Amino acid sequence: MIIEETRESVKELKTELEAIERLEEFAPTARLEDTITKIQELSVSLLCNLQDWKKAAEREDK
Repeated sequence: MIIEETRESVKELKTELEAIERLEEFAPTARLEDTITKIQELSVSLLCNLQDWKKAAEREDK
């Protein structure tokens, strides 16, 4: 479960990062700021998933 959530977080983050290049050319600054905020939120989510994954792995090792 944690692995799948982490994979989904990575995919979503990758999509948002790829969108920045396109947005720089066509979007107003406000839209770019929204995208950056979304990337920050996704990054935090991904880090939380990775921490959960690490904790679960440590519990299994004991």
